[in-house]
Amino acid sequence: MTKELAHIVSQLARADGYARRYGLFYFSNDDLTGGIHLQSSQWCDGVYTNIGILPTKVIPLPTKPPAIEYWPLSGRADRLNGPFKDLFSKLAESAALISAHDAQQMFPWLLQWMRDAIQDTEGLRKAILHRRNHSYISQICDLPTEWMMADWANDKLRSWEYYYPIQ
Repeated sequence: MTKELAHIVSQLARADGYARRYGLFYFSNDDLTGGIHLQSSQWCDGVYTNIGILPTKVIPLPTKPPAIEYWPLSGRADRLNGPFKDLFSKLAESAALISAHDAQQMFPWLLQWMRDAIQDTEGLRKAILHRRNHSYISQICDLPTEWMMADWANDKLRSWEYYYPIQ
């Protein structure tokens, strides 16, 4: 199911205007980029569905966004409060527990969820500035204290290298 799942998600994401880089499907507007990354488990045949939000202007090369674990707002889709929470959890346990029909239902919902999240630019900005929770932020991670998102909210965003210096 893992290759079939990747194929299904790839078709759905491309049809919805997402670009792809390896297992990362991403969509950008002028302010934010949203990403969905499929990660095979090294311990079982499960597939983790990682999601994240990153300021668009900080991406070093627009066609090469960084690995999603470096995105300041990132988490797993099984934390989302939505109709497919249990299916994303099952997918993480074993890809065999998810049918092609399930995938064709849950991933269009997730693609739309991500698109909606990055379209709410002002809501996210206000939540970060006032240290309030926001429905999208609270579902994927704890209230962000990342400098990158605070700098973005204050219109003081710096280069990628500032946040992640080359070691």
